[in-house]
Amino acid sequence: MKKNRLYKVLGLGLAICMAFGMPTTSVLEAASKSATKPVEKVLSSLKISANTLALEAGDAKSLTLSAQYTEGKPTSVTPKAAWNTSNSSVATVTNGRVKAVGVGTADITANYMGKSVTTTVTVTKKLKALEVSSKKVDLLRDDTKKVTVTAVYTDSSKENVTDKVTWQVKGNAVTVDKGLIKPKEAGAATVTASFGNKKTTVSVQVDLMNKLVVTTQQLHFFKGDDELEIKATAVYKAGLNEDVTSKATWTSNNKDIVTVRNGKITPHKAGKATVNVKFGNKSVNITVNVY
Repeated sequence: MKKNRLYKVLGLGLAICMAFGMPTTSVLEAASKSATKPVEKVLSSLKISANTLALEAGDAKSLTLSAQYTEGKPTSVTPKAAWNTSNSSVATVTNGRVKAVGVGTADITANYMGKSVTTTVTVTKKLKALEVSSKKVDLLRDDTKKVTVTAVYTDSSKENVTDKVTWQVKGNAVTVDKGLIKPKEAGAATVTASFGNKKTTVSVQVDLMNKLVVTTQQLHFFKGDDELEIKATAVYKAGLNEDVTSKATWTSNNKDIVTVRNGKITPHKAGKATVNVKFGNKSVNITVNVY
């Protein structure tokens, strides 16, 4: 429609010029300029590729800037914008390329055609490695083990990050919470601690109880005898032994005949009773005869 109107106006202008003997060159030039003059774009907004940045000192990250006009698709204007930093001792910027200099925060601002957008940059120390207090842990049934994780930075400083790391467990043998490793079942597991872009692992072996043994499984008393202490020992698969007398659960099936507490069996009257000792998932019976 615009072209049709232009042609009609052009025809009318030429006709008038010819009728009055005027030159037609100016009409043609004006028409040419009108036909080729581009429509001016109007900037509506700017969009930056990241609203926040987290960098370690010495690292760099490139930001991109897009301009959205009232018409058309967004256009990249990264090299055309004016980039500024609020704190050059923390971060510098050149054509959208942000370089982390020192620990702290800084605002990176991009200005283009009267509009601006800002990204906040947080710079932390450069992490060199993670150190863990124990790389290998062996646990028995009721054991727990606390491991600590230390962050080592490139400036040689160190920080205890045990409560800051992300803990993961591969395997069902243990659980871990803020570095505290607890056994669940016999077997092996790998505990991984992650912090920043670094990881460290702990190999864990859990040896659960193989059997429960007592000093004797047959006792004979005469009424009026003194109490007798029986010792309970947990035997683990790795060959380790543990005295669990005070940890085990002791019960008598007939307290009128004998009573028991922490392995100490006391006769009361003639008869036969059974004392049960339980620890973990193992138990053993002691037959008691009182005469």
